[in-house]
Amino acid sequence: MITITHTMSVAATPDQWEGCRERLAQKARAPMAYVPAIVGCEVLSEHEDGFLRRIELPDGTRLRERVLVLSGEQFRFDQIDDPDLSAIENLLILSGDTIEFTLRVTLSEQGTERAFGDVEWLRGTHDYFGSTVEPIVTGLAGHQG
Repeated sequence: MITITHTMSVAATPDQWEGCRERLAQKARAPMAYVPAIVGCEVLSEHEDGFLRRIELPDGTRLRERVLVLSGEQFRFDQIDDPDLSAIENLLILSGDTIEFTLRVTLSEQGTERAFGDVEWLRGTHDYFGSTVEPIVTGLAGHQG
């Protein structure tokens, strides 16, 4: 499987770490303020280790994701309805004076086959997810987009 990774520093100081973690949890439940590519979100059910949500994209596509809360700094969004994606991960890391956000997108077996057969699709998928990182880190820092 292919994993696409984007990492960016969050414009926040270590004393703002807890606020960044809280906003990451908020993003999992209400992503619209953080990810312009998501225009709607409904939590469908709660689970001990997370929840099931349905997101809506600008073109009206609705996708279910099983959200696993791995820690206060790490969320995994297992893809149920997208045949090309397996999972999306959000990770916050505090290292010294720096807070970083990492977005990892793992393609499914079908998505990996598609990527090998269509490099432009892979490049577009890479760029699409890359374009979401800046608005996310702006939101995590507590700044208006």
